[in-house]
Amino acid sequence: MDNSYLAALIAEITPEILGRSVVRASVEGHTLLLDLRLSGRQLIVSLNRTNPAIYLSSRTTAKPISERSNSTFFLSSLRKHIVDARVVGVRKHPMDRIVQLDFERTDAGDNIVSFSLTVVLTGRSANASLRRNPQILPRRNK
Repeated sequence: MDNSYLAALIAEITPEILGRSVVRASVEGHTLLLDLRLSGRQLIVSLNRTNPAIYLSSRTTAKPISERSNSTFFLSSLRKHIVDARVVGVRKHPMDRIVQLDFERTDAGDNIVSFSLTVVLTGRSANASLRRNPQILPRRNK
């Protein structure tokens, strides 16, 4: 995926996913699927080294739950930390094919905890990582 094309794509999908909550996260092979309740569409992140990409698609998982592969540590961590979290930011590194998705959720102590999913779409090193941002914010008044 070309850097300028990726920048245009991120600019297009950002307004659609900001403020949405993740209701499901799954992995099929080298593809990460995030369900944000976007009228049947999902955010798809392909980490395939030959064709890395990020986009919105109406593609749904075809495998029944009983036939899906076992969870990995990364998928378990994603489900624990970003399911029910809101997308609060989407950033693309201006000179590289790196996209960061920022999420916030409330913890058991009613504090806001934020996480960042960094997606590196640079060909042979396509990868994703999840990290917790160090600050814990007090609960916001509604």
